[in-house]
Amino acid sequence: MALSLENLGCCIEEHNPPNLDVTVARETYSEILRFEFGLSEINQQQYEHALHKRHRIITDLESFLSDWDVWLCPVVPIAAFTHRPSGEPIEIDGKQFPDLKAIGAYTTLFNLAGNPVIVLPLSQSQKGLPIGVQVVGRRGSDMRLIAIAETLTQITGGFQPPPGY
Repeated sequence: MALSLENLGCCIEEHNPPNLDVTVARETYSEILRFEFGLSEINQQQYEHALHKRHRIITDLESFLSDWDVWLCPVVPIAAFTHRPSGEPIEIDGKQFPDLKAIGAYTTLFNLAGNPVIVLPLSQSQKGLPIGVQVVGRRGSDMRLIAIAETLTQITGGFQPPPGY
């Protein structure tokens, strides 16, 4: 996809955003959700501290994204898997992970920060299952993100049903 985009005149660069720690984002998101759903023993001061961390993460992410139209990221650390019962562990590189941790590993940052994200099929695995890409935009740039995603869909060909579906 990168080569196709470059051929259309797009500037494609690989970058890791400075100051963004995905582990801190995941922990912060978890703290906030547990408090808001009444599942945590943290007090109001700890909750406000988590909200302050969230604000710093938003600021750092928006600063990084200010140089780009979108950020293309993997959706999950593995190709799609066949349907399975909820709660079943997922194997990644020979290790078992809780399903929500495995499928949310790369999306939590954007859920926490409130960035608009569109997930598009990029290609297919050897088993014909979709491999997706997250197209991440700046906060408030939803319509621009949709326009860019439409262009990307023309390049990738859009969703192709896996064999047998």
